[in-house]
Amino acid sequence: MKEFTLNRDKNTPMVSFDPLKGLLEIKGSSILEDSHKFYQPLLHWVEEYLALFPPTLTINLQFDYLNTSSSKWILKILQTLATYHYEKKCVKFNWYYDEQDILDTGHYYQSLLDVEFNFIEYR
Repeated sequence: MKEFTLNRDKNTPMVSFDPLKGLLEIKGSSILEDSHKFYQPLLHWVEEYLALFPPTLTINLQFDYLNTSSSKWILKILQTLATYHYEKKCVKFNWYYDEQDILDTGHYYQSLLDVEFNFIEYR
């Protein structure tokens, strides 16, 4: 399985998924009109990875801003990972924040998913 990479621009976050390291990173702003087009391939890739690879995965999420439609897709991806984590106990969720609203979003996701997030402040 090859790496999955999407480049960052003013409306889309950088996405980097390295299957050999078991590392998924999403970083930046997600202000998409058609979030399905952007996130659906990533969700599919995550599902393939979980079906084929060893059980450890770290996800690093660092958002400057998330619009509503992007937020729904991030939740879908996190739900997929949380379901896997319930079975294997092997996903590490890191949520980076620099503003209270981003921290609040991370806490909201954590409460919905019932998994432990590592909250990491950066400046």
